[in-house]
Amino acid sequence: MPLARIAERLRLIADAENVKISDESLKEIARAGEGSMRDAQSAFDQVISFSGNEIKKGEVEIALGLAGFEMLSPLCRPSARAEPC
Repeated sequence: MPLARIAERLRLIADAENVKISDESLKEIARAGEGSMRDAQSAFDQVISFSGNEIKKGEVEIALGLAGFEMLSPLCRPSARAEPC
């Protein structure tokens, strides 16, 4: 299922459950579902259990074990500067 459709469905669920969450965070949860609506909904339930009804992006990354840009950026810079073998 396309990522956008999964995120739209998650938005409907969030609104119905009075969960405050950004569209960006919903897209991150949809990506975690890897094309499966059921897996995305399970991931969303996991995030809600972790964060409650007001969810911030960083909480999504922690709850789902995702590495965000802030975490990966320092790791990627040294390897990008390395000399080729």
